[in-house]
Amino acid sequence: MSSKKVLLIDDDPVIAAVYESLFIGAGFDVMLAEDGEQGLAAVFRSRPDVVLLDLSMPKLNGLQWLDKVRKDARFAKLPVVVFTAGSIAWQVNAAKNSDATMVLSKKTSDPEGVVKAVKTAMETGNWRI
Repeated sequence: MSSKKVLLIDDDPVIAAVYESLFIGAGFDVMLAEDGEQGLAAVFRSRPDVVLLDLSMPKLNGLQWLDKVRKDARFAKLPVVVFTAGSIAWQVNAAKNSDATMVLSKKTSDPEGVVKAVKTAMETGNWRI
């Protein structure tokens, strides 16, 4: 059985390093992108099983990224977990309207809980806040 691939798109190198380690420990193959443009190229090139997506990024923000990816029929059902440090109320609504699978707060989510939530999103595709 092959490992599941997670694409982590975040411009904060500390967050990327922490979650890369956690996902590897959970048995995932991890791909990293440090901005939305790199993340867009990575999703089309590598076809991950699930994406952990920051919203506030240079070049292409998370909502713009999600809009571009959802327009491609191949990725209409790709589980995308939005992971944000911003004002969660408006971002939950914006991400929901952009067809995110799940929205998590960087401020209140523990790292192991994020990994578990990403697994849940990948396995069920269910929306959960």
